Amino acid sequence: MAEDLQVCSPEPFVGTQQFEVPIATTIIKINEIKGVSFTMPVCRRPIIPLWGVGLNATTGAYEFLPSTKNNEIFFIELAKSVYNASQNFVAGTTATSNNQYIANNGQNYGSYLSRKLSSDTCLFNRYLEVYNKVYQFFNLHGAIGAFNFAIFQELTEILIPKVMREADKQMYMPPGFYFFTTAFGANPVVTALDAWSTADANITALFGLELVTT
Repeated sequence: MAEDLQVCSPEPFVGTQQFEVPIATTIIKINEIKGVSFTMPVCRRPIIPLWGVGLNATTGAYEFLPSTKNNEIFFIELAKSVYNASQNFVAGTTATSNNQYIANNGQNYGSYLSRKLSSDTCLFNRYLEVYNKVYQFFNLHGAIGAFNFAIFQELTEILIPKVMREADKQMYMPPGFYFFTTAFGANPVVTALDAWSTADANITALFGLELVTT
């Protein structure tokens, strides 16, 4: 058992599906050592990543990456790895695991997903369905050659509202610091990001939704 697993288990969100909680948007940085590892700090609030973005050095704005299409499997692998990181945290194997959750700046929710999902496969499927929505949107979409107003409308008027409306609010990824590596063998989430960054070197972050819990 992880040494800092609290007796009164921390919850990043407490409430029923009907409980009204504001939802905002956020940028989630990913820092990659290509083919080896990457980190994903999640700041203070639970998140659902929706698509890839790149930083426009001229404007300072993060812009939607059309390359999200054809790399949407990354979101499924990320969801699996985040859950696995929680399992490793509870097992006390963080230092020797490919998927790691590290408590960061008071954000100690490492046990959350393991406690929520480990008791039944159907609960894990409920969690994964949140990220299936993202996968399915891009997988079924036609080619995305460029970011234009039509794509902007689809993202903001179809994908975002669908996820906000249908996702179980207790199935968001909890805050903290995530480290994904290949140090202990093959890791599908690192492979998926490596393929994405090979296809598009501009992938530096993810755009996502966050629960306004603080």
